[in-house]
Amino acid sequence: MKTYLLSDEQVSQLQALNMPNVQFIPCSNEQGAIEVKENEFDAPEFSLHKALLDSWNLSDITADWDGFNAAMLADPAFNTYYGVVLQTAPAVPPSVQAALTQVESHGLSGFGMVFSLFCTIANVKQSDRERWGDWAVDSRLHPEFVAIIRGF
Repeated sequence: MKTYLLSDEQVSQLQALNMPNVQFIPCSNEQGAIEVKENEFDAPEFSLHKALLDSWNLSDITADWDGFNAAMLADPAFNTYYGVVLQTAPAVPPSVQAALTQVESHGLSGFGMVFSLFCTIANVKQSDRERWGDWAVDSRLHPEFVAIIRGF
């Protein structure tokens, strides 16, 4: 899957074409994004769709989950909180890991519940949550995920 950031006008143009297997993702009031399967428009019947996308010179903004996870695991504060929660509620830290790996396939509700519990038990500072949220933004993760990380 590739993800591309688009203007509202571009999103409208693509929606008017009734493109199959393209998921539209709202990002903000003035931008949206689409997710497109890797070879989605290689078939001849989709050549106009591909030509339109190519004409916009879009950059792939696919989420960097590996980069985000690496930053979190290397963070001394996160590791300290992890240790606290592991001693207090040993089932919670592995649940955070499991829920994080399932965000893309199962949505955010499970992760949001477990991560909130983790942050409550560890008494995570808001400044740490903000920093982690910044890493999530830098990794191009979904705005709803960033809001969970930041505690909003």
